[in-house]
Amino acid sequence: RGGIALMLKEIRRHVPAHLARFFEGVLIARGADQALRTKVELVNYKKAIQLMQKQLEETEANLAVFVAMMDWKTPAGLKLAKALDECRGMLHAVRDVRTSTSAICKTTRFPSSERLFIASDSAISRIPATMSSQTGIAGRAEAFRALEAATVPAVMRTIEEHGWPPAFTYKVEGKHVCVHCGGRFG
Repeated sequence: RGGIALMLKEIRRHVPAHLARFFEGVLIARGADQALRTKVELVNYKKAIQLMQKQLEETEANLAVFVAMMDWKTPAGLKLAKALDECRGMLHAVRDVRTSTSAICKTTRFPSSERLFIASDSAISRIPATMSSQTGIAGRAEAFRALEAATVPAVMRTIEEHGWPPAFTYKVEGKHVCVHCGGRFG
């Protein structure tokens, strides 16, 4: 933590002053100080993302309740529904960022020949297992692409039959029951 200060303190305790100054110059010139400071900042960023995720999860839960209670055809109901969709999209992105930064932060401090990421402009040949699992970025992206490919023909038929924009809204029943109207949400 805090760059190379701790390393230099240990070096100064065990080697002559002129060698300690030489080691300090080499460590700084080779980027060790910047690398250690970058790692500390990445850990801090991960903590900020974790807090952001918690806040977005609370907001998403509240918006879901509000949307279930509002009439979709009113401007206020439509505004809430759009905010809920955007919040859910942000929440997915924040979860992905947290997964990625966690994978990087968990790398060992000791040298390793294993690389976390190998990518080019056209392909990804290696990403951490936590990101490539079914719930990671790559797994979810693949699921989205499959869903998109399977849905396009039905959407095009619906547009041909009913025109654009659609005059109806699909509402999926949720697991919670509203105490006021008996409708389901969540």
